[in-house]
Amino acid sequence: MLYTPFNSLDIDAQRELVRKALTIIFSSTRGNMKMVRPLHVARVMAIYPHPAFLSVIKHILLEDMREVNVDGHRWRLVEIRKTSKGYKFLYRKVMQ
Repeated sequence: MLYTPFNSLDIDAQRELVRKALTIIFSSTRGNMKMVRPLHVARVMAIYPHPAFLSVIKHILLEDMREVNVDGHRWRLVEIRKTSKGYKFLYRKVMQ
């Protein structure tokens, strides 16, 4: 869906694609919490889950996506878990 040569884009375009993917993920979430992995973001962006791409997505989630506004709701990064399969990012919907 959002396929593009991800590695050849500049960092601002990569951030925008990750933000759009998070918007798609959070807009389909019914609850107040969502666990997001870089692999989920890569699948929504329709890119190959190459370790280099997943590392870039992880870096963007860590540094730039602490809060995401989706459909009038704010999602805040609450916890980062390191598992045997990689990192998991726990987002919680903030009531306004």
